Amino acid sequence: MYNLLQIKLMVLDGGGVRGISAILQLGLIMKTVNRKLKRPRGQHLLPWQVFSLIGGTSTGGILAVMLGRLKMSTDECLDEYCKLSKIVFQPKRARADIPRRAADRLTADERFDADVLEQQIRAVIEKKIGDADIPLMDDEGEISPCRVFVCSKMSSVGHVSLLRSYENENQPDSISDRCKLWEACRATSAASTFFSPCKIAGRVFIDGALGMNNPVEAVWQEAKDLWGDGNTVIISLGTGEKPSTTTHEGLTGIVKTLEEIATETQNTANRFIQRNNDLVERDFYYRFNVPGLGRVGLHEYQRVELLEEQTDGYLNRHEISQRLLRCAEKLREVCQSPLFGTSPPVFSLPMRMAIEYNYEPSTRRRITLNECIHGWGG
Repeated sequence: MYNLLQIKLMVLDGGGVRGISAILQLGLIMKTVNRKLKRPRGQHLLPWQVFSLIGGTSTGGILAVMLGRLKMSTDECLDEYCKLSKIVFQPKRARADIPRRAADRLTADERFDADVLEQQIRAVIEKKIGDADIPLMDDEGEISPCRVFVCSKMSSVGHVSLLRSYENENQPDSISDRCKLWEACRATSAASTFFSPCKIAGRVFIDGALGMNNPVEAVWQEAKDLWGDGNTVIISLGTGEKPSTTTHEGLTGIVKTLEEIATETQNTANRFIQRNNDLVERDFYYRFNVPGLGRVGLHEYQRVELLEEQTDGYLNRHEISQRLLRCAEKLREVCQSPLFGTSPPVFSLPMRMAIEYNYEPSTRRRITLNECIHGWGG
């Protein structure tokens, strides 16, 4: 039987300014989807209208919030993130303060000002929403058209925690409903040696890059918790395959950590493919990751043009462009509603309206009408 509930998931890796590459990849995917849907330019679907759940770590977490919670277009997200990077990746020590800069390198102290990062994140939220202190939890609750989570790590226990814009009844979560949106962004970006840890509700958080820089497994599990098993399309966007050793010259321990993160990120992708090969065979899983971006340091915002050139070159490779076309076609298929044709309306309901349908031959389940519509991209 045709499964009405088709879930679209987006996974965003961490990677500092190299997150710009992920935005560019997504921008071309969205452009291709809208072209295939024959939607006029002024009526293009945005990522929050297409994807059911977006999960990210560090930079990927900030992008997930911008795209899913703040409902930005890819162009707006790219513009805001480039401006944010240029401001927050200014060293907190003056260039002439050589002794203190050297001491920071030797002791692996944070090189950038976390207060500036907080101010800029709050400014982006206030500009978009009008209130810098809005909660992480979405007011629309269960019928939110796009759910978002970011990965962070509670320093006292060492395991990765998910800070969610929604409730997951299958997972204990004592933090998300006490967390502000800017705090979630700050926690997921508290990368060691870059920004100081973040305190939320009395707990200290650092970024979750070491252990979950590629949060595909978490996104997959969250989707199962929320919607069960069904037709699920996963788009996983990477930020490059190798870290830059020039970022931490002389700090062999930190360089080793960055190499471990890069290795873990790709190993995670490989494991997921091995365990879920049926998704790949049925064209339900797509991974895009530009090789060679390790030449750009995590903080090197000045090298945006190189990021753009490398990403454009990657997307123009024949095998990658064909994969992207298949990806866009799959998204088009699940965004087209047999009820509403090729232009599904995008709206949310002021109240829950339940209908019944045969989810599986042996199971009957009640879902909201908004979930049905959202299953097709609205």
